[in-house]
Amino acid sequence: MEKMDIMADISHEFRTPLNAIIGFSELLIKGDYSKGKQHQFLNNISLSGKHLLELVNDLIDMSQNSEGKISLHYEKFEITKAIKEIVDVLSPLALKKDIIIKTDLQKTLIEADLRKFKQILYNLIHNSIKYTAGNGSITVKAHIRNNSLRVEIKDTGVGIPVKNGDKIFERFYRASSTCYETQEGTGLGLAISKAFIEAHGGNIYFKSDESHGTKFWFNIPISKKEINRDNYLALNCSN
Repeated sequence: MEKMDIMADISHEFRTPLNAIIGFSELLIKGDYSKGKQHQFLNNISLSGKHLLELVNDLIDMSQNSEGKISLHYEKFEITKAIKEIVDVLSPLALKKDIIIKTDLQKTLIEADLRKFKQILYNLIHNSIKYTAGNGSITVKAHIRNNSLRVEIKDTGVGIPVKNGDKIFERFYRASSTCYETQEGTGLGLAISKAFIEAHGGNIYFKSDESHGTKFWFNIPISKKEINRDNYLALNCSN
């Protein structure tokens, strides 16, 4: 993608939440609305502000990756708690579409970068919510296998067109279908997740059945001492 095309896409993505923030703010300033309407406008402003922050964070994270500056701050944490926190944050978005998020989690400690681990989960689960129709479901699984953590996010969404399968981890890539084009975002979420996973010495994979759903799964070592890329690739390429 050319530099000017990227800048045009970014400008377009920023314009949508900014216009919403300005528009609803002006309505509150100029009008005399009921508390219910005021709450609705303020909620829209808050959501737009959070979306704008997500766009900025995506760009910062990808800029650091492009410059080879990804640094990991390892700490021990319990994966069930970390995953449930992200599910709780995203549950309101799922509820709006009557999407059920199910979990099957093995309670265990791992050593990794907690913020980046949560960002990986946020990107993948949020992506599933965006591309899953109403009354669908998303299942999040996490288990230890061969001294590595395997996390799986499976949805009943629209799936990924076969022709787009080799491009979905590219920066700024957006699938060229009507359903995908109506979704907001920078097209950076999957690229960032892949970069963070690989920085941990892991890998990410996916399978998709167009119109019937997609499954993403990734593996990362349970601690720094378990990172051995040659053995790791051989152990974790299975479904």
